[in-house]
Amino acid sequence: MAPLCGTSHDARWWLCTDCCGLSCALFAQGVIFFAQYVISSELAGRNSVASAVQATVFNAFAGLALASHLRAMLSDPGAVPKGAEPLARDSERAKLAASAAAGYRTRAKGWCHRCGSYKPPRAHHDSVTGRCIIKLDHYCPWTNNAIGVRNHKFFLLFIWYVFLMCAHALLVVCGLAVDALNNHPEQTPGVAACAVAVFAVLFGLFTACMLCDQWTVLSTNVAKIDRLKGDPDDQEVSSGVNEIFGGKSHGFRLDWLLPTAPRFPQSVHDDIMGYQAVPPPPVVVDHQVAEAAASSPLLKTTSKGGSTEADICKVSDIESPARSGLERPAPRRP
Repeated sequence: MAPLCGTSHDARWWLCTDCCGLSCALFAQGVIFFAQYVISSELAGRNSVASAVQATVFNAFAGLALASHLRAMLSDPGAVPKGAEPLARDSERAKLAASAAAGYRTRAKGWCHRCGSYKPPRAHHDSVTGRCIIKLDHYCPWTNNAIGVRNHKFFLLFIWYVFLMCAHALLVVCGLAVDALNNHPEQTPGVAACAVAVFAVLFGLFTACMLCDQWTVLSTNVAKIDRLKGDPDDQEVSSGVNEIFGGKSHGFRLDWLLPTAPRFPQSVHDDIMGYQAVPPPPVVVDHQVAEAAASSPLLKTTSKGGSTEADICKVSDIESPARSGLERPAPRRP
């Protein structure tokens, strides 16, 4: 039975089950909810239009941060599927992959000795998820997922909206403190608001550094690992396609600010992924064997309590028509 969630090929939903990553991801969500509650409570007691606007903006940032975080955590980052094969033009990689699949294990490009499957040119193996990821940038414990071609946008939006939350929270807490000192001493921000300010400073500096580090990736379309390796085979596919936010243009679009899945033009989709998905071969049904199985006395139907149960034998226990005598023997020659 296929697992309900995980990072294996047959998992129904993508979710890394690393304990450390799950703890960090839950902690990040808890801090966001805590900040939402504290800031909303502090602003609600002011009973002013400005406070209502500030609360609305802050909760909008928090909602987008949570949505981006969930999509970054629960989205397939670009794992190479089980039936992946080299593109038609990659003849050398196809030969390496074919020789490795035949039993000749190799550490050369074209085969992942950990996954035991084809490894596209710009894929790297992630040890936490246990899969080869297209354009793997890094593994992020705060999202409990590898960051690759399919969820890099969600990761960038997450750290961007967390940065905006931190900046806004600092402005709100400092503004409330100044207002309390000058006009309303009885409305001094409490301990919870001070804790939010401390979190805002720490996570604000962290996300600011992350945004600066990711700027090179955003401007060049080249992931961090590929940039450090400096392999010419791992550079961007086309300068006319944005491989992080999707689309054919690098110009700003409104959907950049929303946690929607990036879409790549069909003309370069396979080039970006570096592989072609080959469907499994069709199942050929031998009608004679099927008829023999249907008429076999080994298939018994019993009724218990109004429900029907079928005792089905193994396929290997059913003889083929030729062996079971269902086929007429060929007539002897005189």
